[in-house]
Amino acid sequence: MIKIDKHYVIRFSYGGIAQYASFYEVEGKLYDPTFSVQYAKSGEIPSVKDVETIEEALAIIKQFSYGNNTKIYKINGLSTNYYHNTKVRAVVNGSNKIYTTFRDKFIIGFFEEVLEPIMQKNKWFLARSHMGVLVLISKNEDDEWDNIPNDILQEDFEYICSQIASIFNIDNSKGGVNRLFNHIPYDYLIKRNYYIENP
Repeated sequence: MIKIDKHYVIRFSYGGIAQYASFYEVEGKLYDPTFSVQYAKSGEIPSVKDVETIEEALAIIKQFSYGNNTKIYKINGLSTNYYHNTKVRAVVNGSNKIYTTFRDKFIIGFFEEVLEPIMQKNKWFLARSHMGVLVLISKNEDDEWDNIPNDILQEDFEYICSQIASIFNIDNSKGGVNRLFNHIPYDYLIKRNYYIENP
């Protein structure tokens, strides 16, 4: 299996539109470089099969494209300037780590203070539905595991979970419980006996 070190995207103009070409780098050399263009005849498209560096590919595409707006657009999904600015990237990554740590700690604290007492009182637990979504379950009248009753208490619990999930921009359309509890570690829920495997 080949490990791609860098994925370059070159933006160029041809046929009256902006177009994009992808190149992959392995151990300092381009891997199987190819160049395809929309709205161009095959004989018009220059070959890049023998180039070894992204700079060589860029030079060929610059000669082919319209105007002077040909450039390396992204590296590994990041803007070129951002990719090369390691200081800014370190600050952003550090900030993201601080935010993630705060978010996860806050959600667990919120669970223990607000959600856990409700679950304890109503004997609610968590399980995966057949669709893989986290849902609340409890024992029904036949002493079998089932989804909790769809009533005002269940709606309130879902709403509370959705509010916290929204604060942290946790985006998932499959219910507030699923959105929030997916950010609580399973081993934590299992240790506290709230997660039921294959009920």
